[in-house]
Amino acid sequence: MAFGFKKKEEQKSVVLAHFMLGNTYSYTPELWKRQILLAREAGIDGFSLNLGPEEWQLLQALIASSLCPPQFTLILSLDLNVLPCATTQDAQTVVSSILSFYNNLGGKHVLRYGRHQKAVLSTFGGGDASFGGIGWKGLLGLLQQRGLEVFFIPSFFLPPQAIIDNPLIDGIFAWNNGWPLTDAPLSTAEDKPFLKSDKPCMAAVSPCFFTHYGTEPPWGWNKNWIYASDENLYTTRWEQILAMKPQMVQIISWNDFGESHYIGPIEGSQPGSEAWTDGMSHEGWLELTKYFVGRFKGESKEITDEKIVFAHRPHPASMEASKDRVGRPNHSHRAKDLLSFTSLLAHPSTLTLSHTPSATLTFSLPKGYYSFTTPFVPGSYTFVVSRRLHGEEREVGRGSTSVEGGDQCFNFNFKTGVIRIC
Repeated sequence: MAFGFKKKEEQKSVVLAHFMLGNTYSYTPELWKRQILLAREAGIDGFSLNLGPEEWQLLQALIASSLCPPQFTLILSLDLNVLPCATTQDAQTVVSSILSFYNNLGGKHVLRYGRHQKAVLSTFGGGDASFGGIGWKGLLGLLQQRGLEVFFIPSFFLPPQAIIDNPLIDGIFAWNNGWPLTDAPLSTAEDKPFLKSDKPCMAAVSPCFFTHYGTEPPWGWNKNWIYASDENLYTTRWEQILAMKPQMVQIISWNDFGESHYIGPIEGSQPGSEAWTDGMSHEGWLELTKYFVGRFKGESKEITDEKIVFAHRPHPASMEASKDRVGRPNHSHRAKDLLSFTSLLAHPSTLTLSHTPSATLTFSLPKGYYSFTTPFVPGSYTFVVSRRLHGEEREVGRGSTSVEGGDQCFNFNFKTGVIRIC
């Protein structure tokens, strides 16, 4: 799949999903096919494969590259938080991995961009990678000497102007713009410098962020924090993207279970994250993805597959967890106890929310796309959707969920559900 341009505003729209190769140790070709098919059905153009140092990760990337169906592409995202990048030998190793991957694709499923149709290459971090003093200029030169010119869209965690002014960077990807990193609501202020530049912009979108690692082996990574995600973060960010009109979007992520921001099914080899992902399906967000990708690509807004997607955390933010050895996550004060709803309806409807043991609420839902929230407390919830048909009010959909109380382990991940309209 190739995308060329003359002016920034003439770019074709591209949507990728970040994909953690580190969670594919147990992947079979059949599982790869299923994941790729799900992504393609959601309108996603390809995966950005996060590559770490283990040999089996590159092998899994090569397996994936041999299984792509028509109109599905792959790129590498070099994880420079873990890939060695200090010596010239490290540079040679990275170059060999890049060439093995892109040569194996054979040009058929390489995402190409720019007027010279170069293969897209990305990173996670690495803005300060030295590669023995040759830096990125030397590494990209080594690739060119061996026949591969790349359209370089790294995620460097540097000030905006330093990224914009770097002549080696062809496109801009601001990873951290997908979440509110402070107490302030998510805004597009951090995107604006990139959108004003002459370089194509890849915007980040993500449904949530929660990671809960302590210091004890085997998963002693000492990562324990949240970014505020309760106020329909996924739909809010997509609305911002539709208004900003960047050339590309990267969904973070397809399968990063360790940081809770997956939209794909919970399959593969988890990085010790089962405590906060078991039973926490995000596939409601995957179903919303198709709608937003379609709008981003300028397709019809007509809704033919009616549904309401709901999402919430499993317990109140103030809950204590005396048995949790990792402790309360940092920034948990930013969490708000909210049920989030997104409706895609062909006709106006009514949502009746019943909470056991205390309350019943009703919400009038308009035709089309609509997003809203309401507070939650522990207990069981039943959702009934109704609309006026043939002169009387009739039920057209039903769902349920529950919020835990008591002394549980901390879990600021989300679970989603889908109320299907029939």
